[in-house]
Amino acid sequence: MVEDFLVTGGTGSGKTLYVLSKVPKYVEDVNVFVYASPSVALAVNVYRYVTERYGSRFKVTRDPKADAHIYVLTWHTALQYVAYRRYQKRPLYSTVLVVDEFHMGVYDLFRPVFYALVKGTQDVYRRYFVSATPVEVPFVEFKERIDMGEGKVPDVYLYGPDAFEELVKSLCGTGLGLIYTGRVSLTESVAVRVAELCGFPEDEDVDVSGFDDKVLATLVRKGVAYYNSSLTYGDRRIIDQLLAEEKLKVLVATTAVSVGVNYNFSWAVFRDVLSLDKVMFRQV
Repeated sequence: MVEDFLVTGGTGSGKTLYVLSKVPKYVEDVNVFVYASPSVALAVNVYRYVTERYGSRFKVTRDPKADAHIYVLTWHTALQYVAYRRYQKRPLYSTVLVVDEFHMGVYDLFRPVFYALVKGTQDVYRRYFVSATPVEVPFVEFKERIDMGEGKVPDVYLYGPDAFEELVKSLCGTGLGLIYTGRVSLTESVAVRVAELCGFPEDEDVDVSGFDDKVLATLVRKGVAYYNSSLTYGDRRIIDQLLAEEKLKVLVATTAVSVGVNYNFSWAVFRDVLSLDKVMFRQV
């Protein structure tokens, strides 16, 4: 019977790194290590990390049908991995599965695939469920809870809505900043206004030729970007890369950027907190 473990703790406490540190042991002892996240952006981020750290020793892939030691997948492609193994009559008992950001399974968008993944992997060797905001999971009884602590707790200040522009101006140039807004339609206009307020000089060395969104491309050269679910997959990947390379100064985003990827933000302004439930607020 599968052994289930809960890994929890505050954002930035090292939950995902903790389970990824077990890769060598499980690959050598069990055979296959599968990491699964609800978002492509997080999977890309983890794939980069795992490849750099373990790629010289083990075969790492994002293809659920490939033969490898380590699979870095989304929840959807993890289901494909399970189906393909069963089709080939290969046992799942040689698999250790990590289900990252599993609290997202309570949302309508992810619930069907999450429940299918949980129900369909009850014969793997071991599962780790990772989240800063754990929720109850049907069919799962945790053998152990691993608490990584609170992580870094930021200072919090409360301002009225009229103070937004002056607040942003005072923060420009003090490190990478995040401005959260609850509406996709506002991300572009807020980002344009932030670029005007901050007045960062344009960086002609930043390559923006790959962007589908031309307004976004123009803003990126000014050190400002916006991120939401309506952007193309390609544009979101470029923004993820620019954030990782610390080539942006301010990001205006919805919760699309919050699912598990930890960026080195120095400050954050919540322009609209009423659109967040308490689980998503903590994730952001």
